[in-house]
Amino acid sequence: MQFCAPHWIQLKTAADDRKLTTELIANAHNAITFNAVQLMGEHLVRSDVCPLCELKNNDGDVGDWIEGATNDQIINLDTPK
Repeated sequence: MQFCAPHWIQLKTAADDRKLTTELIANAHNAITFNAVQLMGEHLVRSDVCPLCELKNNDGDVGDWIEGATNDQIINLDTPK
């Protein structure tokens, strides 16, 4: 699932603010899409709709989801690989 341009920019801005690497941005994206499917159903996997647009259309708080997903990745900045 791909994010629409405005939601991708919102995720990228939040990630840049936290100095996340490309891998951690992908992790945040994947966490959002996984949680969206869990909440709203597997039809999202087969559609072209942005999961955050779908969340917004169902009265969800997109900002909270992006903040949560990017904040969850901060711990991975200091984790040795």
